[in-house]
Amino acid sequence: AKWDSLVVSDSEENNGDSDDEDTDDDVDNATTLAASEGAAAATICARKQQALGPAEMLQRITRVEKLGEEILTDRQQAVELDRRRNTNREALAALRRMEKQGHSVSGQKHWACMASTFIRHPHARTRQLIETDQQRLDAEIEQLHKGIKEKTNELCTLDPSITGGSDVHRSFMQLKGVAGSTIAAEMLGAGHAYGGRPGM
Repeated sequence: AKWDSLVVSDSEENNGDSDDEDTDDDVDNATTLAASEGAAAATICARKQQALGPAEMLQRITRVEKLGEEILTDRQQAVELDRRRNTNREALAALRRMEKQGHSVSGQKHWACMASTFIRHPHARTRQLIETDQQRLDAEIEQLHKGIKEKTNELCTLDPSITGGSDVHRSFMQLKGVAGSTIAAEMLGAGHAYGGRPGM
């Protein structure tokens, strides 16, 4: 018959299926790789734990649990102190507004809550107490954040399965803040080295 030699080509459909299959393969490969890395980290951790004796194993587990509880407690305490610090900021801002608006603040007194007790102080004394309390809160919060990083680093070292075998927690331990003046000085130095201002 006339249509006996007619062949229908499905090359486009096959190509589309091929692309989808390639994409699926890539996703499967990535998933398999991530799963294998996690399994490898868990295996290494398990082998290290098997090498420990019962007493050492119990001591490590106890230390891990204690570190976890301390980290959660320190984070909660840091949140509470930060809330108090924000309240102090609002109080200081209100006192500064009174000074900028030209009010005679020399004879004014304000109620301040210190250690769960309300005490009325003169304007200057109130501001001094709040600023002193603010400095103390800044130091305590900074100390808590430093302790949290150190405890988290120790926790991840004792139990590498927490980070999937990654050493990212050690990188965070090496992070240091840089002052804006230091960055500006480096940018100015770079600008002078190139004979012009930075960004030109």
